[in-house]
Amino acid sequence: MQRLGFLLGDWAGEMTFHHGGETHTVGARARIEPTLQGWWLCTQYVHDEAPGVGLLGGMTMLTFDVDEGKYCSWEFQNKEGQAVRDTGGFKGENLVMTSDPMVIPEMGEVILRKTFRPEGESSIRILIEMGPVGGELSTMAEGVLSRV
Repeated sequence: MQRLGFLLGDWAGEMTFHHGGETHTVGARARIEPTLQGWWLCTQYVHDEAPGVGLLGGMTMLTFDVDEGKYCSWEFQNKEGQAVRDTGGFKGENLVMTSDPMVIPEMGEVILRKTFRPEGESSIRILIEMGPVGGELSTMAEGVLSRV
């Protein structure tokens, strides 16, 4: 869990969402802190309202699963009635988490891949991609958050 230290803190910046052929940049804020005696990281976040996306907020709980030998997280959003489970690990200095397959009515079975890359001591670059299981992923959202 120590390797995740670059994520800790209060963050603010902008996220750009790519939705339905349109691009919208909105303000974003997050707080990431250890919880449950340091075994978990809790992220609470909110993105300002964007056309086609609306107000997006949620919480993610992240830990290292010794049995699976990788990081596991569960994300809960105000737009979804169920949690999204991600697993992954580090590729270089990037934390890369990939969701379990999920069904989106217009798209069929898809996955999400989230990449968190530290940029110096005070910023994090976030890339969220989505695509069909086994297919090519495209950028769904991207942005940079800085410590506040």
